Amino acid sequence: MTNKHLLIAIFTFFAFTLTACSNKEEQALALVKIGIEKYNAGNLEDALIDFNESLELYELSEAYYNRGLIYDDQEKRQKALFDYGKAIELDE
Repeated sequence: MTNKHLLIAIFTFFAFTLTACSNKEEQALALVKIGIEKYNAGNLEDALIDFNESLELYELSEAYYNRGLIYDDQEKRQKALFDYGKAIELDE
C-alpha cells in the first residue's frame, strides 16, 4: 500500500469516526486527530483548517497546541505563543 493510499484510508476512517461522534467535544477531538495526520504528512494548510474547525466546535488544548506547531513552522511566533498559552491554560 502506498503512502497516498494509506493516508486516504486513514482520512476515511476518521471521517466515519467524525460522523459517528455524539457531541461537539468528540467531534472536535476527531478533527484534531485528522489534523495531526495531515500535519505529519506535511499538509500544513489542510491541518490548519482542521484545527480551526475543531476550535470552532470546542476548545481543546490539543487543537491549540497543534495549531501552534503550524504557526511555529510558518514563523508566526506571536500566534504560536498565543496558542501554546491557551493550551496550557486549558490544561490547568
